[in-house]
Amino acid sequence: MGGQEFLLLNVEEMARLLTSDDVNVPDEETVVSALLAWVRHDAAARQTHMPSLLAHIRLPLLQPQ
Repeated sequence: MGGQEFLLLNVEEMARLLTSDDVNVPDEETVVSALLAWVRHDAAARQTHMPSLLAHIRLPLLQPQ
C-alpha cells in the first residue's frame, strides 16, 4: 500500500478497502500507516474523514506499544 494509485483513492474506496477481509497485509499496523499516508497526501481535504475511517481499524489486532 502506498503507491500513487492508492493515494488517489476517494474516501468511499478507502473505507471499502479498510473494511475488506481480503486485504493481504502483514499486520494491522500496516493498515494504520497506509491510512495515515493517504490522509497526509491531501490533509486539508481528508483529515475530516479520519474519525469515520479510524472506526474501521481493527484495534484488537494492533500490537500494544
